[in-house]
Amino acid sequence: MHDHDACQNFENIGSWIAIYYVITITDKALEKAINLRKTLNRPGNYALNIKLNAGGCSGFMYDVDFIEPPPEDTHRLFEYDNLTISCEKKSYIFLIGTELDWQETIMSTGFKINTPNATGACGCGESVSF
Repeated sequence: MHDHDACQNFENIGSWIAIYYVITITDKALEKAINLRKTLNRPGNYALNIKLNAGGCSGFMYDVDFIEPPPEDTHRLFEYDNLTISCEKKSYIFLIGTELDWQETIMSTGFKINTPNATGACGCGESVSF
């Protein structure tokens, strides 16, 4: 069972509980991720993986990439229209409630990661602390 399916069971308790425990993606980011996977010639079953690596000026850096379908014993999986988002369980404890968005500005274009548990971030937004 994927986490998206489990969220359906929480509807009678309150939607805020279901949303808090998943990694969500905006419609724009979902569209861009699917198009990017195709542009990079990754198979349609590849998951958009988000994880944290030690480093950066704030302590942790986001790492986002398309990977082969990961095993559920090591990753949390979230199903969206034609896209699976995966997160290594060791990163998931920090990324609970995260939203993936897409931003296009003069300075940068790409995923914007909104992590409610982060206690700080560097100026470029690619490094966070918890």
